[in-house]
Amino acid sequence: METKQQLPPTVDAPGVYLVTVTGASGCTAQTLVVVSENITPPTANAGNDVQIPCGSTSTVLTATGVGTYAWSTTEITAAINVTTAGTYTVTVTAANGCTDTDEVVVTVAVCGSIGDYVWNDLNGDGVQDAGETGISGVTVTLTYPDGTTATTTTDANGDYSFDNLPGGNYTVTVGKRWSIPAHQLPST
Repeated sequence: METKQQLPPTVDAPGVYLVTVTGASGCTAQTLVVVSENITPPTANAGNDVQIPCGSTSTVLTATGVGTYAWSTTEITAAINVTTAGTYTVTVTAANGCTDTDEVVVTVAVCGSIGDYVWNDLNGDGVQDAGETGISGVTVTLTYPDGTTATTTTDANGDYSFDNLPGGNYTVTVGKRWSIPAHQLPST
């Protein structure tokens, strides 16, 4: 008695296959088998475009999608830290080998500064003349467009500065030092 065995069959494409089984007595049975293929790609999402704000040096980009991640930076994690402006691309690869790609644009905010000089305006003309020196220790308050404030104090030369400011309308208020004589009003 001869035994033939051709198990397991190899299927390399989706479709409908006829499977025939022949028993030892020569009897056969047949059935149709449907082989399907999972060709559903993942959905990659690199997130919304983002701006690195004034005063910051980096931002974190976080991708979503079921599978593994490959960023244009060569990093292979869902979240990456970026420090420069540009377009960043992520490719998500699903277990079935299908891929999807998305990109996010990163910009860097243009930051400004507000600063000046507080001096002893001896003649009260609002113009710094020779001999009118800077005043140290004067409190200067910056009011931001949203109404919040920040304060600083003039240095030994009367200078002050507020840095890393986003665009907008600001108000600068210069306080009086108690030791400044009434006839010597500070000017900026």
